[in-house]
Amino acid sequence: MLVTPVPHARSVSIIAATRIGSGFESPAEQGISHFVEHMLFKGTDRRPSYTDIAASVERLGGMINALTEPEMTVIWAKVAAPHWRSALDVITDMIGHSRFDAGEIEKERRVILDEIGMTADVPEESVRRSLRARLWHGHGLGREVAGTPAILETFTPDQLRAHARRMFSGANLVVSLAGDLDPGDGAAAVRAGVEGRPAGREAVWPVFAPDGPPSPRAVLDSREADHAYFGIAGRAVSRDDTQRYDVDVLTAILGEGMGSRLFEELRERRGIVYEVLASVTATKDSGAMVIEAATEPDTLHEAMQAVLDELAAVRDHGVTADEVDRAREVIKGEIQLSMEDTYAVAGWALREQLLETEPLTPDGAIAKYDAVSAASVVQAARRLFSDDWPIVAASGPIDDDADIPSSIDGASAPGF
Repeated sequence: MLVTPVPHARSVSIIAATRIGSGFESPAEQGISHFVEHMLFKGTDRRPSYTDIAASVERLGGMINALTEPEMTVIWAKVAAPHWRSALDVITDMIGHSRFDAGEIEKERRVILDEIGMTADVPEESVRRSLRARLWHGHGLGREVAGTPAILETFTPDQLRAHARRMFSGANLVVSLAGDLDPGDGAAAVRAGVEGRPAGREAVWPVFAPDGPPSPRAVLDSREADHAYFGIAGRAVSRDDTQRYDVDVLTAILGEGMGSRLFEELRERRGIVYEVLASVTATKDSGAMVIEAATEPDTLHEAMQAVLDELAAVRDHGVTADEVDRAREVIKGEIQLSMEDTYAVAGWALREQLLETEPLTPDGAIAKYDAVSAASVVQAARRLFSDDWPIVAASGPIDDDADIPSSIDGASAPGF
């Protein structure tokens, strides 16, 4: 358990997380962690319905929610400080005493099927799915968090209960509190709330072993839409890689904020996108950088080529000290400003505990970014951006056989 006092705050945030998320799942159980997450809200012995659970927190003026990620599943609540014990009681009740009623399972199965269908209608989700599936082919990271309709239909009440027991066993559970509370009181309350949980065995992350470069290089999804949404991505570094912080700064130079290279080139100079974003994911043994934007169909080729040209420019011609300073301060500012929120404070402590080999305080992470230089950023760019590094995807009013840029050396590939 983790308790972080935030004396100036008027709230307390509570996060209960299991180290088991969608990335741990086999193909036959794809989506089961997400299904369990949904079912935690469907009733316990003390709070028999969704309404009872939601109202237990909302009548305190707070909020409650959950999410499933590849490396963890999270249930959280945030309430005014005087009510933190009540909110903690709701969460520990959910993770320890959910009923998994057969009728509620069937209702929620339909809800999740609707969720899957709804996201399939969104062009940007089509692009993201295509990129993930190729970057992490054959691994849970590349499969959909919510699963597929066919697999979703196979889950039984007993199977969901067994998976929930495994997820929230003592070996896989971390509870993090942050806000205006006494650390001793918080720790005692958490111990009382999770008392009696089975010890279980710590889940082991399935090793990602790539079976070659991502393939195919380009995937097009032709559909009716006003704009063409595209993504350009490639494999990056793992969480424990020595160049992790250099890659973070490189990503921010390229596409984080209005002063980034891609924003200035695609929006301010060319005027062909509203926004363009670069992000990086680092997991236990792999990582990826993704650049996304939307544009008019007739400027799709230009926009994608402009992104690839910027990757080549960073690799071949370097970055300036001013660019590194701006990007570094953007990242540091995000960390520092987020620490004004108790949910972010609780989440930071939890992620460091669950995911990091070398847990850091916010100040410790900031020191890592302060050590990044223009030379180390260029070294990271040259390591990543080989000519055949990127894979691409686009969705919208695009010809199925259109040639789109898919290589940093300027080559194009037909869509599939």
